[in-house]
Amino acid sequence: MEVQIRNEKGMLVWSRNCVGGFTSPAYAFDTTLEQIRDALNSALYECMGELAVSDDVDRVADVSAAAT
Repeated sequence: MEVQIRNEKGMLVWSRNCVGGFTSPAYAFDTTLEQIRDALNSALYECMGELAVSDDVDRVADVSAAAT
């Protein structure tokens, strides 16, 4: 799996995969890396929430069960 961050123009700013990654030298020393960190933290929080829902074994009703 690879994670990529692209700017508004579609140019690659930052990426990571199981082998390594890339950080654009143009963004290495301004606040862009902090913005990337914040976006990744937000995405991780959302993913954890989705995983919590998927771990809820009571989320699906057994429609074939008796209604009594």
